[in-house]
Amino acid sequence: MKKNRIVIYLAIFGVFFLIGYFLGDPAVVGNDENVRRTVALGTVVEIQTREDPEDAADAIDAAFAEFGRIDSLLSTYREKSPVRRLNDGADSALASREVADLLTRCAALTERTDGAFDVALHRLIDAWGFERELERVPPDAEIDSALA
Repeated sequence: MKKNRIVIYLAIFGVFFLIGYFLGDPAVVGNDENVRRTVALGTVVEIQTREDPEDAADAIDAAFAEFGRIDSLLSTYREKSPVRRLNDGADSALASREVADLLTRCAALTERTDGAFDVALHRLIDAWGFERELERVPPDAEIDSALA
């Protein structure tokens, strides 16, 4: 009986694997013209479409423009970003209404999740050295200080 279950699970896994393989296969999805990438928000953003590239171009351009706009507001690594300036000690009154509203919502989520969600991680990011490309594991005391 146990052997039959294993065979059934393997068969189900195989079916899902094949579905995923064919759905993700570039020959099925389309050629590379249907995939565009950019860097925003500190990561690679990729958009794939199954539409004709010319038909999808405007929508992809608009999506990348929005990623760029959000990146310019919320980036911690762009010197002129409002969030970067706040992290560097600027007066919070200088933040745009959009950024201020977002930070207010984030503070409410931090409270509702008893701190499980917290966007105020700049000191912790500094402690780990992520933005300086000096990644390291900081001592526990430094982590505790960053979280305080």
